[in-house]
Amino acid sequence: MANVIMSVKSKKMVLPILNGANLFPGTLLKPGATQATNAGVLITAGAGASNIYPIGVLSSLFNFANSGDAKVDGTVDWFAEGGTLASGATTFPSSSVELAAPVNILSFDYDQTSTMAVASFTGQTITVTSLETDLDTGYVYATGGTGVGQLMFIASQGSGTAVLANAPSVAPDSTTTLIKILPLFHNLMFLSGGNSTQGTMAGTQAAAGSQRAVVLENYMIQNGLALPLNPLANGNMTGLNSLTQLVFRAHVALQDSIFYPIA
Repeated sequence: MANVIMSVKSKKMVLPILNGANLFPGTLLKPGATQATNAGVLITAGAGASNIYPIGVLSSLFNFANSGDAKVDGTVDWFAEGGTLASGATTFPSSSVELAAPVNILSFDYDQTSTMAVASFTGQTITVTSLETDLDTGYVYATGGTGVGQLMFIASQGSGTAVLANAPSVAPDSTTTLIKILPLFHNLMFLSGGNSTQGTMAGTQAAAGSQRAVVLENYMIQNGLALPLNPLANGNMTGLNSLTQLVFRAHVALQDSIFYPIA
């Protein structure tokens, strides 16, 4: 079920950043929008830009010299919890960001009974009929069929395809069913209800959903331990179906509601 986990007038979150240089507090940030380049991480809003849809203001130093960038190819971890530092790095490529507007942050568990079917798999490319095209830096989890229990990081996309950052241990095939774990800052969610029709969970369909909700954090809960999803640490996992408890959870902010409708 959906739960309000925090009601805020001012809220800071640790979010991944890609800039190629240090950034100082007060920098206005927005989600990147270029697939396989900066989608799924934050970049600077840019001087003179319009319609930038900023997410917030940097509230602590982004020390690129010590952390490097939050790469989108699955080769580095973004967060300290559960992550491994990149070679030569002393910090992780994420910093505290104060959100630009007061929001209620809700938690939605990803519905593992709401799935999409694999059409084919070649090399590191999964083909799913009518798959949406903005899942870069998201994940797919195999809930059934060949390769069940694998969690895979999406490095890039084509039309109806998702290119994985790593070749999975067991290649999916047409028997495999998947759920989508949406990228950070993705803002179209498909609501499902698990075993009901109440719209209490983040469901999966091949096409994009219609509920406007911005994903701010993704967590994996394994046998009671909750950690943020990290591209390298969690981008090529196997055997997760054997766990006593496995929950994937998104923390989101609703964009389109009766209080703030989008025309």
